[in-house]
Amino acid sequence: MNRRAFTAGAAICALGAGAIASQAIAEDGSPIVADPWAGFRASDWAGKVTQTQKADFVVVGSGASGIVAAIEAAQAGKSVIVLESQENMGGNGMITDCCFSFGSPEMEAGCAAYGITVHPSDIVRSEVELYDYTVNPQLWLDTISHSADNTKWLEDNGVEFAEKTDYYGGGLGKTPTALMWKASYFGGGESMMKPLFAKAEELGVEVKTSTRARALATDDSGKVCGVYAETAEGAIEIEATAVILAGGGWAANADMVAEYGGYDMSITKIDCAPGCQGDTLKMAAAIGARQDAVARGYMFGNLVEGLSSYTLPSYHAAMWVNEKGERFCNEDCGEVCHDYTGTAVRAQKRVYIIMSDDMVAAEAIGSGYLPTTKTVENNEAMAKFWEENPLFKVAYDQLAWGHCEETPMFLDRTEFKTNVSNVTSQLIQERNITPEQAIEQIKSISAHLF
Repeated sequence: MNRRAFTAGAAICALGAGAIASQAIAEDGSPIVADPWAGFRASDWAGKVTQTQKADFVVVGSGASGIVAAIEAAQAGKSVIVLESQENMGGNGMITDCCFSFGSPEMEAGCAAYGITVHPSDIVRSEVELYDYTVNPQLWLDTISHSADNTKWLEDNGVEFAEKTDYYGGGLGKTPTALMWKASYFGGGESMMKPLFAKAEELGVEVKTSTRARALATDDSGKVCGVYAETAEGAIEIEATAVILAGGGWAANADMVAEYGGYDMSITKIDCAPGCQGDTLKMAAAIGARQDAVARGYMFGNLVEGLSSYTLPSYHAAMWVNEKGERFCNEDCGEVCHDYTGTAVRAQKRVYIIMSDDMVAAEAIGSGYLPTTKTVENNEAMAKFWEENPLFKVAYDQLAWGHCEETPMFLDRTEFKTNVSNVTSQLIQERNITPEQAIEQIKSISAHLF
C-alpha cells in the first residue's frame, strides 16, 4: 500500500460490502429482488442537479486516506475537490494512536532499542494468522515495501512522530513497528490531521464539508467521469478525470455492521467517526465493483460494561465462558494483541468474562486507569493505593459512573476526547496538576468546540 492508499484504524474495522438483497414474491410466484444499491446510482441523482463543477480529482472522504490523496494530487499540479459528509474534516484520523512504520529510521531505532531484527515475513505471518488467512498477504507486502517512503512523506508534509517505533502501547504486538504521535497517545488529530489540513489548504485543495457523495457518474464506456453529491441546498455534479473513494468503510452503520460483520448490535458498541456509513462502497458496487471482505470486520478487544479500561479483559487471563457456561478459548490470547480477543469472541453467541475485584484493582493500580466497578471500592489493595495516592481517588470520585463513552458522538467529539485524555493523563498518571487545574485546562482548550 503506498501513500495514495494510506489508511488509519477504527474501533470496528471493516472493508468492503456485499449485496444482501431483500426478496418479495410476485403474483406469478417469481421472486422480486430489490435493488440493494438504490439511492447510490447516477440515475437516482442526475435529474436533481442544481449545481455543476469540474476538477481533475475528486476525493470522497477527508480522513487520513482522503487528505493524503488530495495533497499528493495537488502537489502534482492537479485541481482537487474533497467531499466530506460531516461538518468537520478528519474522520477516524482524528483519533488514531499510531502509524505502522517499517524500514524507516524510526523503526531501525526502535528495533535497535530491543536488540532485534524484524523481517517482512514476520509482519505478514502475524497478520495472516490474526485473520485466519482471510487477508491477502500481497497487500501487506505492498504496504511494507512502501512504508519507509510513506513515513518520510508524512514527515515532509508536517506530520510529527515519536523518535522511534515501539510495541503498541509499549508492550503489545509481535514487532516494535508502531510509530506513535509526538503530541500524545491518540494524538492523530493534533500530530497528523491538522498539519495535513494546513498543507492541503496551502496547496489550494477545495474542501466541501456537509457534502455527502451519493453516486459515481460514468461515460458510455463505463469509465468513471465524475460524482454526484448531496448538500442541504440540493444535489451537485462534479465532472472529474479521477474519483478517489476514501469513505472509511461501514463501521458507523449499525445495520451494515450487523449484516456484514455478524455482530449483535444490542450488545455491540460503535466508537467510530460518524461518516463511515459505507456510502463509497455502495457507490462502487452500484457500477459493478467487485465486493470483497464482506464478513471480515473484527471487534477491537473486549469492552466490559462498568470497566473504564478494556485492558483487563483483553490482555489478562480471566475466565471466559459462553452462554452455556463453557470455556472456549485460551484466555490469554489478548496478551499479544487485543484484536485476537475480538476474533475469539466472534465464534460464540454470548461471552461472559469472570473476574475478581482483586484483578480489577491490580489493573487500576498498575495502569493508572480508573476502575468503575462499584465493589472495587471495598478492595483492600485499592483502598491502600488511594490512601497513598489521593489524586487517583479524587479522579475516581469525579469520573466514575459518568459513562462518558456512551454519549452520542457529536461533531467535535473526537477532538474533545483527545483533550480530555491528555489532561486526564496529567492528572492521574503524571500527577503534575490538581483536579481543579485539570478542569480549567479542559475548559480552556475545548471552549471553541461549544
